[in-house]
Amino acid sequence: HYITYLQSGYRDGITAGQNASVQQGFDEGLKESFSAGYKWGLVRGITSAFTCLPDQLKAQMVDTEEHRSEFKCLGESVRSVSSEDALKMFHENILTKKESEKQRGDDEEPHGQSSGRVSLESYSQRLELLLEKSPAIKIHTEAVATGLAL
Repeated sequence: HYITYLQSGYRDGITAGQNASVQQGFDEGLKESFSAGYKWGLVRGITSAFTCLPDQLKAQMVDTEEHRSEFKCLGESVRSVSSEDALKMFHENILTKKESEKQRGDDEEPHGQSSGRVSLESYSQRLELLLEKSPAIKIHTEAVATGLAL
């Protein structure tokens, strides 16, 4: 009976280890996908709302015609990305990060995409730059950075 208990304990240990590993992967994936989805939603929402504003209000919120044009271009670019394409971009970004980590080692942070492809993160970065140039627009985007609800 000792062998049976030993084998049973071994199987239980393997199962518990697998479950813990799966849960950890799920938790990390959820946090990463939530953050990316939240940021993408902000970009889509802010650029869509800005597009719908009357020109006079846009001029009050964004000082220069150049910056208003940048908002318009960003909005058009965002609207051209379907939900399916956004998911593909997110998936490609994850694969790129994993490949980059394998090549460098896990101790360094990735520095963006070197493939030249547009990433979901690049849209968010473009919006952040535009918002910095437009102090009249107040958006609380730091919620993701502080781990909103996670």
